[in-house]
Amino acid sequence: MILFLIVLYNETYNNSDTVKSIKEYLNNSSETKNEVKFVVFDNSDKEQYYELNQKQVSDNNWEYISLKQNIGLSKAYNYVISRYEFNWICLLDQDSRLSINFIPETIKSVSLNSRVLLHVPKVYADNKVISPAILKKLKVKSSIDYEIPIEKMTAINSGMVINKKVFSNIGLYNERIFLDLVDHNFILNFRSNFSSYILMENSIKQDFSEVTNSKESSFARLKIYKKDLKEYCKKFKFGYLYYLSFLLYKIVKQNIKHKTLIFVNLLFVR
Repeated sequence: MILFLIVLYNETYNNSDTVKSIKEYLNNSSETKNEVKFVVFDNSDKEQYYELNQKQVSDNNWEYISLKQNIGLSKAYNYVISRYEFNWICLLDQDSRLSINFIPETIKSVSLNSRVLLHVPKVYADNKVISPAILKKLKVKSSIDYEIPIEKMTAINSGMVINKKVFSNIGLYNERIFLDLVDHNFILNFRSNFSSYILMENSIKQDFSEVTNSKESSFARLKIYKKDLKEYCKKFKFGYLYYLSFLLYKIVKQNIKHKTLIFVNLLFVR
């Protein structure tokens, strides 16, 4: 059985692109309903979403989880992985537009290649492939060659399909990483323990058009990124130097973008 986990953050269930994509498929097919399970983890930090989302999810006979706070991606993933029975788990963001054949192609992929414990889709944003990609420490580079060797590969969370045996081998997600770099950290752990992955035939379109880029939201996001980056860099020799250099790069970039020096304050904020 494949458990599809959709994580929401300050968004309604019915307005999620991911949910819309899944419901469109389910409304036109009953072939796979016994092979899948859908769980919504509501990571919203605004009270207005809890009751509404719980009702909307329940009306569709999916399972709803909320701890009535944003506990971060890693903890949300671990909460579900630790409490549910499944063979495979497919992680999904709230803003993923799934190809119409996404669910049957996922089932087909894990059935035909059940010994390979990680399956990833092609993910597009602005008509460019953003996942899978090439990862070297902190540098992520897109590739025109989809078949990236596993020793160089990374993939984003959304659409990633993982066998439960993986977590018995490498452990759960690092809960000291709240949001950013959760996917790359997982992939590095996977690469250290497994020798192959499958690139599935299905695809996802990510929509970043509604991401807010105000000075205030950018500062808050970079503050989270700073903590996640510091934890992630512990994996590498000279990791603290990588951390400082990349953080400085991000700070300078945001200062220029917003025409301010306020982001320099992040050097002195825990």
